[in-house]
Amino acid sequence: MLPNVPEALIGLLATASIGAMWTISSPDLSPAATLDRVRQLEPTVFIGSDGYRFNGKEFDQLEHMEDVLAGLPTVEHVIIVRTLDPSANLTAYRLAFDEMTARTVAPSYERLPFDHPCGCSSPLARPASPKASSTATGACSSRRAKVRV
Repeated sequence: MLPNVPEALIGLLATASIGAMWTISSPDLSPAATLDRVRQLEPTVFIGSDGYRFNGKEFDQLEHMEDVLAGLPTVEHVIIVRTLDPSANLTAYRLAFDEMTARTVAPSYERLPFDHPCGCSSPLARPASPKASSTATGACSSRRAKVRV
């Protein structure tokens, strides 16, 4: 549950670098709609935001995020992007994204086959629970190369 912030791209790249699966959900979806899209993936790491700003208004998402996390028993680590209040104290078992990225670490990458799954998406409008579809790492790279040519 991240708005369109740089941390979303950083999360995607970090996830891909270790061969894990990435998906993102709009923060304006209801907790039930978010769970319909994410629960089937059985995530172990959850990156969320304390909220977002839109059209001059602030939208707090902490309660919304806790509702989603309550429905995801597989989550072991929660990382919070402090968008609204960078100095906010986090509750127990929550990691601050900015504190995690404050130190320099040499990157490491996992070599994976072309068809290894990288991303997962769900359709936004669907009468029943949406079924997620995955995209292979190689397919993502090929599509990006086509766009540049």
